[in-house]
Amino acid sequence: MFNVYYALNFNPFTNEIDTKYFFQSRDFVQASARLELLRQHKGIGLLNGEPGCGKSFVLRCFVSSLNKSLYKIVYIPITTLTVKEFYRALCDGLGIIPAYKKVDMYKQIQESIYTYVSKNITPVIIIDEVQFISNSILDDLRL
Repeated sequence: MFNVYYALNFNPFTNEIDTKYFFQSRDFVQASARLELLRQHKGIGLLNGEPGCGKSFVLRCFVSSLNKSLYKIVYIPITTLTVKEFYRALCDGLGIIPAYKKVDMYKQIQESIYTYVSKNITPVIIIDEVQFISNSILDDLRL
């Protein structure tokens, strides 16, 4: 109804923000540059900020800029998981059927990552809302 009244081409009030429509603030540009540096040097990074400041949106923009034939994106938005559930989520994201035992899933994840790398495909694992992740997962990953 308001779209017609205000002559809008899309609904600007949805929960999903389209990466085409955004303001490139100084913070957005800085976060994007840091993610680009991380992409170039390959490693582990942390993007932190106040709730609602746009961290997830910056990540979405970053992911949409990656060449899908060169990167395997694994996005885990839920971090209130057990270690085993976390490994299952990683397996799902990597496109493998998870084994029953945690140790077997760990081996599957390693093998899958090695396979992608051998094909010149870089796995990018994004864990959103990581502040809620359990210490047991961090201990298991040795972080």
